[in-house]
Amino acid sequence: MMQLIKLECKKNQIHSYILIFVILSIAILGLGYFFALVSHIKPEEAQVNSAITTYEYVFNMVNLISLASFSIFSSVLFSKFIIEEYKGDSLFLLFLYPVSRRKVFFSKIILCVSLTLLFSITSQVFVYLFFMFTESIAPIMNNDIFTWNLMISVLPNILFVSLQSVLVGLIAMRIGFTNRSLPTTIISSVIISVIFCNILTIGNSTILNFVTITLYIIIFFIIIQQSKQIDLMELGD
Repeated sequence: MMQLIKLECKKNQIHSYILIFVILSIAILGLGYFFALVSHIKPEEAQVNSAITTYEYVFNMVNLISLASFSIFSSVLFSKFIIEEYKGDSLFLLFLYPVSRRKVFFSKIILCVSLTLLFSITSQVFVYLFFMFTESIAPIMNNDIFTWNLMISVLPNILFVSLQSVLVGLIAMRIGFTNRSLPTTIISSVIISVIFCNILTIGNSTILNFVTITLYIIIFFIIIQQSKQIDLMELGD
């Protein structure tokens, strides 16, 4: 399995995705500073809604942006590594591999999941550390108190957002696989991530946790079934 994963990494040029990861991280950081400055840009709104002057507000916005960004990023990975590979001439080459079709399929799944988690977690840690470092030196949020305990408080959110991004990518991949369509996969990820972001804004973590666990169980069985279908696929499919 590890050999297959290494082969996939070489074949799909991972360094191009590293560039996307860097751009996304910088963009998320920039938007984080933008939301931190909202209270300065619109002081009248800050007087009406004191919540926008807190670190909690900024972190919640970073969570939403990260979830949307890496959900779409995840769907791009699944599109490139799986959807694109199971259509046209690529399918012919794929079926020539002297290994189990299921192993090839699951190696692609594992790689996409691993890359999404790695990039999402690394990006969020970078954004939070950089933002908190600058806040410890020259704070923008003058109406809230900065403590490094804030970093500890965001750790569960970092993991949660990353797992959500993987889930969105998996669901979008399964939807797009039906017609072997890359646009369908990416559009599905946008729609699903918007729904998840709206649930996050409600602030009810119990509902979101329940939905996440339920969908992970469902998608697990769907992927198992999909692997069986791939075993039975013919070149004309």
